[in-house]
Amino acid sequence: MAGRAGRAGLDTVGESFLLMPEERSAKAPLLTKETLRQLMREPPKALTSSLAVEGGLRRLMLEGVFSGQIATATDAKRFCLCTLLAHLSDFQQVA
Repeated sequence: MAGRAGRAGLDTVGESFLLMPEERSAKAPLLTKETLRQLMREPPKALTSSLAVEGGLRRLMLEGVFSGQIATATDAKRFCLCTLLAHLSDFQQVA
C-alpha cells in the first residue's frame, strides 16, 4: 500500500510512503533503490473503492448508524458523499 501526502491541485510534489505487512515483506524480493525508482516512474494504478464490492456500502451504512453518525436520510447522503466511491462514480449510482 502506498499513500501520497500532499495537497492535490495545490502542490506539485508530495511524499509517498510504501507500507508492507511484515509477513509479505519476508516473502518479497529485496527492494533495491533501482526497483523503487522503477515503481516511482510507472503510472499509478487506477483507484478503486472497497465499498464497490457486494455488501460494502451496506456495511458502511450499518457502521454509520451504529456509531451514531447516521440518524436520518440526509445524514446517510452526507456520509456517502464523503467516500472515495462517491468521488469515483456518479453519486446517483451510489445512493
